[in-house]
Amino acid sequence: MGGLLYKDFVAVKGKRLFWSFVILTIIFCALRMAFPGTSDIPFFMVEDNAGETVNMLDFFFGMMEGSFLIGVISMINNMQGNILAYDGKSHIHGYLFSMPFQRKGYVASKYLFIAIAIYVGFSCYCIWHVISVAFMMPGRFADVSQILMAFSLPLMCLLLCVSAVEMPMYFLLGKAKSTMIRVCFWMLVAFFAIGYLLFGDMKVLSSWDFGVLIRWLEAHNFELVLLSVLSPMISLGLYYVSYRITAHCYERKEEFDED
Repeated sequence: MGGLLYKDFVAVKGKRLFWSFVILTIIFCALRMAFPGTSDIPFFMVEDNAGETVNMLDFFFGMMEGSFLIGVISMINNMQGNILAYDGKSHIHGYLFSMPFQRKGYVASKYLFIAIAIYVGFSCYCIWHVISVAFMMPGRFADVSQILMAFSLPLMCLLLCVSAVEMPMYFLLGKAKSTMIRVCFWMLVAFFAIGYLLFGDMKVLSSWDFGVLIRWLEAHNFELVLLSVLSPMISLGLYYVSYRITAHCYERKEEFDED
């Protein structure tokens, strides 16, 4: 199992990703320390509609934090297809299955690798969040950062659930067909989104109030905590069921896609 995990680590260029994260984190931390939101820096202090003075540097660094989270989610979502495509391009299925382990062990290594990647990605985002809020002025942008942090764990659990749906497709249909299904799905989502923007009622967006969201989150703090506690257990349960189904079907598969 350890060898299979390391092979996947090499397939996704794990060392390059590690050092990229270290370098980016050092740069992010250095910039945050050089331009803290707690200091009054000329040309960056503005007053919003509520009369509250905010530091726009907090906005820029908050955008970097949110972009990092989106990047982590996108990268992990693409990993599952890449690690299987790597085995196909290398034509190593015959060699792997000539070794003394069962096919379900091969499937388990892929599921375990993606689960570890999601955990590591969430941990890396937490590091960026701590750096960001440590030098952030209390106020609107700090609240947004805390909201982003509060929803990051459910987002990672949602990513685990998405992987539980997509991994069987990659194993049983191959990367090309699975990618086509994904593209068709997101095109359908984009079609309905554009249709709503063109013909839907946009008054809901014009009356949207950030303060209302903050008060709603404070009023439902217990439900959010409960969601944070239950979402990992539920997503892990679905992930395990997905593994069992995929392993059962993959053991009976005779041909392998080399895409």
